[in-house]
Amino acid sequence: RDDILAAREQVFETLPATDAAAVAFYDPDAFNPGSSLQDNILFGRAAYGISKGPETLRKIFRGILDDLEMNGLVFEAGLEFSVGSGGRRLTSSQRQRVGLARALLKRPDLLIVNRGLNALSARSQSRVMARVLKSGTGRAKEDRASFATFWVLMNPHNAMTFDEVLVFESGRLVEHGNPKTLAARDSRFATLVT
Repeated sequence: RDDILAAREQVFETLPATDAAAVAFYDPDAFNPGSSLQDNILFGRAAYGISKGPETLRKIFRGILDDLEMNGLVFEAGLEFSVGSGGRRLTSSQRQRVGLARALLKRPDLLIVNRGLNALSARSQSRVMARVLKSGTGRAKEDRASFATFWVLMNPHNAMTFDEVLVFESGRLVEHGNPKTLAARDSRFATLVT
């Protein structure tokens, strides 16, 4: 294995600039056009020789695609179809869903989404958010661990889905609490959702 890693490093260092475009090296911040959509979302492949590894991975992958309503996209494009450098052939809403799927596949303890679905319609945002939150509780799929979610919202009405909301003004926390409780009283949050 060390020899393979050394060879990889040597290829990377000695590849002439004129030939660099012919090789798609992995970069966590960019879409790799030389790999499938599945490999780009996973940022790798299932390890060889692990009992039921690929089957388990496919099950998790399908669940996340269901949660993000991406089955249509995957069916149309095909998991082996190149979507272009940096996902250029995808729409911005599709790129956002792929980014969210990649984050969920890592099974985070804490998921932070900072306006991560702003390219989607309000209805689609609500549906995807509800599915992500449901999967985070551990009730949606028995094979997924639960996680906490911190979501920066563009639409304050979506806050009603959460257990706790934080209201900021000019970069300062001015209010926090249960959204239903805050909406029922004279609060800054109530003015946002009415």
